[in-house]
Amino acid sequence: MQGLFLLTPLCNLSRLPFKGTIEMINGFPPIADVNATILILGSMPSVTSIQRWEYYGNKSNDFWPIISSVFDVEFFTYQDKIDAAIFHRIAIWDVFASCNREQSKDHTITDETFNDFSSFFITHPHITKIIANGKKAHKSLLSIQDSLPSIEIFLAVSTSRAYPLPFEKKLALWRDVLT
Repeated sequence: MQGLFLLTPLCNLSRLPFKGTIEMINGFPPIADVNATILILGSMPSVTSIQRWEYYGNKSNDFWPIISSVFDVEFFTYQDKIDAAIFHRIAIWDVFASCNREQSKDHTITDETFNDFSSFFITHPHITKIIANGKKAHKSLLSIQDSLPSIEIFLAVSTSRAYPLPFEKKLALWRDVLT
């Protein structure tokens, strides 16, 4: 199994945005194995995720609890999360490679640069499903859909707790799209 553990930040962690300021931020490389069949795409890592250097690193985000529940796995470390995603043939990335954004607010994203999906799909030829985690990721993907392979894009409710839906309802909706 080929895992990926992210070690080196792509942004200056000492200059994370303060409330009310908009800063250029860079995303993470994908967590992906050549055998991945599902690609889950967020918009851009949150400020907390960047600080922790982890996808969905904010403990108030429901992403990892949803993955844990759907696949009946337990996580003790971030590496456990990466290993579980790879084992279940899930790749995790973001739509944007970089953007300007205030804090973790998707609606403030400007000057976005898309990730290099052409190269990604060449090196990950088994992807049969793309799941957009939230409306911003979905809307942005649809704007470049013509440049993507002919793979259906699914909209999943945002795993952010800022999205006002109880966990059990989010879990049921994510279970439907993941299985």
